[in-house]
Amino acid sequence: MPGQWEFLVPDPGYASSLARFDLQNFGRAAWPQAVWEEALRRKEDHYLIAVACGRTLRSLPRIIAAGGISAGPQSEVLTVAVAQSFRRRGIARMLLGSLLRWAYSAGGAHEVFLEVRRADAGAQALYREFGFRPVGLRKRYYPDDDALIMKLDLSALRKAVNVSQGERFRGAEKEKYANKFSHK
Repeated sequence: MPGQWEFLVPDPGYASSLARFDLQNFGRAAWPQAVWEEALRRKEDHYLIAVACGRTLRSLPRIIAAGGISAGPQSEVLTVAVAQSFRRRGIARMLLGSLLRWAYSAGGAHEVFLEVRRADAGAQALYREFGFRPVGLRKRYYPDDDALIMKLDLSALRKAVNVSQGERFRGAEKEKYANKFSHK
């Protein structure tokens, strides 16, 4: 809930904290610190973290959620995770919405792909809320599970935004897409 946490764009100084956060949330599938250091240096990708508000004696605030997405016409959600004690509060929805807005506006995405654990029905339901649809399966993608490949087609939204000044995009369609990417 705003006031208890805030979104930040992490710099490479967060790599160690993100590696620990990832390990707590993904176990053996977590990215090690070196991968996070490289990821946070890449300008073509965009990462966000949610951190607990209020300063502690530590130099960096506590990470409660993290997400990343790549740029380009075929964008990819690279990671989304929320700490166990902060789940079911809408943080993942806001995080994913922010990442998708960035991919669409700054990253030039027409399509967005992701992999999600085949056994993670909760994450799949969230992705479906945003319009993602299953398009494939990667066997043994995770150490202990297969990955469902999901795709979000942003071409209808991009066409609507690119409609000439004299034309109007139907209100119902505009509302449908606007709600998918808003902070609910």
